[in-house]
Amino acid sequence: MKASPSTPKAGNRTPDAAAPKAKKESLVRGERTPSRVFRIEKQANSTFTRVAVNPETQRRKSAKAWEARATYR
Repeated sequence: MKASPSTPKAGNRTPDAAAPKAKKESLVRGERTPSRVFRIEKQANSTFTRVAVNPETQRRKSAKAWEARATYR
């Protein structure tokens, strides 16, 4: 029988701060989108409505805007 590789216990793991930052950056760049995307619109009577947007469409728009921004730098 083969010996299984040792795995660190939950208490011995060091927190990786780069993972949440990388996830945030990918959201900002438009590579990923949250599962639900909403557009907030203000009405004439000063109330707000929340309109659902297709996440894939929003991802494409964000990615296109990011690429356009990168070419002007």
